Amino acid sequence: MDVDNLFMILLFEEEEDEVEAINHCMLLSKRQSIDDLFKKRKEEGYFHSLINRYLKENETQFREFFRLNLQQFNYVLSLIGNDIKKFGSNCVQNPIKPEEKLALTLR
Repeated sequence: MDVDNLFMILLFEEEEDEVEAINHCMLLSKRQSIDDLFKKRKEEGYFHSLINRYLKENETQFREFFRLNLQQFNYVLSLIGNDIKKFGSNCVQNPIKPEEKLALTLR
């Protein structure tokens, strides 16, 4: 195989890769409907149903679950809350709150 043929094959493969990348990006950019799972996160999600309903009312269970008491949890949250806070955007209108992020991280 000569150098010209090898060069042509490499260019053809590179062009195929670019076409695949463009097609992939086009598929990702199409707006998809939001699943009910995400719409109901505030009412039925892990944080709301478990932490807010049960653990915050029971200090012993809260401590066993997070290995911190509620005061320590709030102290750590006050230290890092602003650093892990995200603001809503067009893509993510209701981002995960810092309190939820900390709870998931500690768990």
